[in-house]
Amino acid sequence: MNEFDLERMQEKVDVSNVTRVTRSSWSTPTTDYTITAGSKIGGSYTLTKIEDNVGEIFREENSQVFNPSSYVPNDATKLVSGNISDLTSNDGNYMRFRSYPNYEVRYQESLGNSSTTSTAYQDKAAVIFSPQVTADFVIIATAEVQGSSVSYLTNAQLIVNSTTCQELRYRARGVTDWYPFCALKRLSLTQNSNYVIKVQFCTSDSRSTANIRNVRIAVLSLQSEYAESEALSTTGGTTWQDKIALNFTPPSDGDYLLVATANYRMSSTNRNANVRLIQDDLIVHSDNTVRPGASTTNEYYSFGMMRRVTLNATVHSFKIQYRSSGSPGIAGINYAHVTLIRLNQFDGSNYAESENESSPAASNVWYDKVANTYSSQNGDYLVIGSISYKSGSTSNSVALDFQTDSSSKESPMIRHRSSSDYETGFFMTKQTLTSGSRTDKIRWMGSSTSARVRNARLISCELPNFTQTIDVEFVGNSNVQNWTQLDWKMDSSFTTANVSTTFQLFDYQSNQYPTSAEGFMSDVLGTTDVTESQTLTANVTRFRDVDGKWKTRIRGTKATDTQFDLRVDLTAFTVTTSETYRLCLNNDFKMDLNAYPLSYIRGIEILIRYNTTVDSEKWFLRAFNWSSSDFEVLDIQGNQPIANQWNDYTVNVTNQWEDYVNSDGTIRLEFADQGNGTDQATIEIDFQGVRVMIDGTSVRLKNSGQYSAHIVAIWIINITNHQRYSASLFINSGEETEYLRVDLNLPQGNFTTRVVTERGNIAVFP
Repeated sequence: MNEFDLERMQEKVDVSNVTRVTRSSWSTPTTDYTITAGSKIGGSYTLTKIEDNVGEIFREENSQVFNPSSYVPNDATKLVSGNISDLTSNDGNYMRFRSYPNYEVRYQESLGNSSTTSTAYQDKAAVIFSPQVTADFVIIATAEVQGSSVSYLTNAQLIVNSTTCQELRYRARGVTDWYPFCALKRLSLTQNSNYVIKVQFCTSDSRSTANIRNVRIAVLSLQSEYAESEALSTTGGTTWQDKIALNFTPPSDGDYLLVATANYRMSSTNRNANVRLIQDDLIVHSDNTVRPGASTTNEYYSFGMMRRVTLNATVHSFKIQYRSSGSPGIAGINYAHVTLIRLNQFDGSNYAESENESSPAASNVWYDKVANTYSSQNGDYLVIGSISYKSGSTSNSVALDFQTDSSSKESPMIRHRSSSDYETGFFMTKQTLTSGSRTDKIRWMGSSTSARVRNARLISCELPNFTQTIDVEFVGNSNVQNWTQLDWKMDSSFTTANVSTTFQLFDYQSNQYPTSAEGFMSDVLGTTDVTESQTLTANVTRFRDVDGKWKTRIRGTKATDTQFDLRVDLTAFTVTTSETYRLCLNNDFKMDLNAYPLSYIRGIEILIRYNTTVDSEKWFLRAFNWSSSDFEVLDIQGNQPIANQWNDYTVNVTNQWEDYVNSDGTIRLEFADQGNGTDQATIEIDFQGVRVMIDGTSVRLKNSGQYSAHIVAIWIINITNHQRYSASLFINSGEETEYLRVDLNLPQGNFTTRVVTERGNIAVFP
């Protein structure tokens, strides 16, 4: 006899009973009841787990508290953390929202001269930032470049995260020339992403030194209309070709800032490339002509212009066009951009222009071409200008001077290769001004009287003060009873001090949020929680719609460019009715779906044992439908209680019970009065539970042997059927247990049960 035979002989498993099981054990509350109407006056949910005539006590009230069920962040307000359930109590658990700016601006300048003999691009100035909100940003850059040799090129470019947006390749006519570089780009930048915007420069040959100065980069989150075409386009024709077209219908009449840039070239040294910007195929805002040096197609020159335009609310078109002056010249253009910025986005703007062509009375004398005189306020200003110019002689230069309050900001000097060349200079600076009189100018001077200028424009735009705003609405449902009083309150704070805050309750009668009196509160809040509340007694039903929906709004603003957070701890909407007292509460019950898989459940049974002091109205059980996200009445008849004694209210659900069981086994039940009682009742709940209906089997087992036993099979045998069920149950020596099987269905009449162990022993019942 081996060890296995010995263990088998000493193994003893007995079956003491085999019975049919139609119900699971009760699932009872594990947390406090959620009260949506009425109040709790004593006890705990733990007293509702067993029937012992001692329970948790609640009371009907003629007021009902509603909390929001959803939220709407307005504009660019963002939810940071928390959820709507955090607003049901003033407990330090917050919904947290982040502010957004009225606009964003970044500016960087590098004014001194920088030099390089490198043929690889070198950084001159950079704006590095992460936008606070996702928005369209207009990028404008200006500079002046110079080369130490007329045989090589000086290059400059604007890049955004290593992508070229504008590129100048300038071959100087004279080594003392300073040529204007300009760039424009509009991009949609993503919140909290990192962006690096640079102006870079280099030389085409290390035998020449490239110089750059007066570099300025402005990045502004302005609403704008925009079009671009950056790939190279060419033509040998002498008729105007469209490079890009911006078609736009303003929503209303208004003033716009028009800005356009491009880079262009010519393949022949005895032909010109022409570039212009034309509005509505009629108004020419700028017209450039340039003749290249010996590098021809390697040279790209700057086209840049601005102008204030007044547009009516009809369709308008703005085109950048180009052409060749004649065969065999091939004109080329790339990096073409045009934008329209509505000027009412600024706090103010002042504009001046001088469009006619001007000639100097004498050479080497400075003349004012355009002056913009205005009264400034304390704040930041963006000053932009442009002018068309020509030297008028291949041996003489034209000089320009862009000034703000007699301070020179840019001072290009250019000698052209053809007496007919006409180019544009584009200027920009940002400055902080105090209140007072200001004059901005574009001045010019020719080293001969052949020089000419025209189309000179200047604008000074007052940038808005920085403001951060948080704006969020909370929406909830109530009832449609006759209200006599409405109390609404919000508990909140911010992560910064001195935030001007308004609280509003939507008036459905006037279809708007009030700005004063009833339904309106205001305060200056800081980092400490403050509860704002208001009690209304007149015509209070105007603050709900026909279905009982209501909504509140909280808006906080502060003059700052630093983001901050709103913390909302409580939002409550309490209504009082004169004629009825209400109690409505709910709780969750958890089914063990591992022990009772859904496929074996036949239904659910609900029991509540309660005592009420009033018997004038019925009570109802409702279950939450997880598909429709609403409570549904389980028994339309309800339960009519007997006052001052224990009432057992049972509901069996055998149809569509699956709608009430969530994927994790949660069943949410609501217990509520009929809603028409005028006498205030006190309710005591002794027991509430849920269990599932099944058709299973209970096998009572005892291990009387010396060794642990492993049950591997159960046989159910009657006169017509022998059915084997696989099993896997371990029973320790001396242990008694109940083995529950929801998939094992006992036959009617007499039957025999056989339990088989892994060692081959068989226990028989009866």
